[in-house]
Amino acid sequence: MNAVPRPHRLAPNPVPIFYQGGPGIAEFRGIDSFPSPEDWVGSVSRFPNTEDDTIGLAATDTGDTILDLIKEDPQSWLGRDHRTDDTGILVKLLDAGVRLPVHWHPTRAFAREHLSCPYGKAEGWIILSPHGGRVWLGFTSEPAEVQLADWLRTQDGGDMLAHMNEVLVGYGDIVYVPPGTAHAIDEGVLLLELQEPTSFSFILEHEVFNMNSAEAALGIDWADALQSIRHAPGVTDECVIAGGLRSTPKSLFPAAADEFFRASVLTPSLPRAVLDGYTIGVVIDGNGTLRTPHGADIEIVAGSTWAIPAAVGELHLEGDATVILCRPPSQLPELDVEPGA
Repeated sequence: MNAVPRPHRLAPNPVPIFYQGGPGIAEFRGIDSFPSPEDWVGSVSRFPNTEDDTIGLAATDTGDTILDLIKEDPQSWLGRDHRTDDTGILVKLLDAGVRLPVHWHPTRAFAREHLSCPYGKAEGWIILSPHGGRVWLGFTSEPAEVQLADWLRTQDGGDMLAHMNEVLVGYGDIVYVPPGTAHAIDEGVLLLELQEPTSFSFILEHEVFNMNSAEAALGIDWADALQSIRHAPGVTDECVIAGGLRSTPKSLFPAAADEFFRASVLTPSLPRAVLDGYTIGVVIDGNGTLRTPHGADIEIVAGSTWAIPAAVGELHLEGDATVILCRPPSQLPELDVEPGA
């Protein structure tokens, strides 16, 4: 990195996902409109199943893609132990304009065996809806295989939800979704999502979204796909932190998430952060200045998003902003197969 390392402001990055939404992202960002329910923030992951291989790749507000910047100087962007251009994380702003279907994501072990990828898809949410909302997380009791097969046949989403843990969430709540855990998000929920860098979803409730059975199972047999679901109930006890953001902990998600991604917060009471790799910053309220050891000070405002190279090293916040710092795990999975989405 020839220039002084600094945070780079990101342009909005919509992707053509199958459900509706977008106004909540526009309001959060302070822009007139947003054409998608998902904004892939700082992404170097390509959106799957499109002819345009630039879709999904985030760019700075000057037009440079983050992927190209990383390829030019991977050590400065990803840190001393970088490999290829793998950031190890995908961050999204998600605005559910409709209730999302009941679905789940595979573990890394399942993805290696069936999808030829070292990443599964653990994910975590920071709820940003001003008035909260509702999500469903895991089953209330372990469903029998015959029950899962029946839901797959009938596509009865109401019955699926009736057997799941319904959770009322408020602004600043933290939700960790382990891989294999069935979940759904209600209409009107806005959240910041951290996840492994794939788009692997098994969509049990798919016909209402005009999706055929094969694509809902990622092209593999449903008999195999159903083996990847997490049956154990009680997941909400270990995965929901009410008011987690308001308590401003240094680590936002439960320790079980550290294997997959990490998040911390900069606030006036926690104004300093030391970076150990590629970081994505999302300013969720207020405004201020991010100061760096290299003198590359950046003015930030609510709704802005930032790609921050590892070489920045340290951030100091001045002002009344709240900034979520999103990072990959400290150790990435072994690359015995190619990353994919």
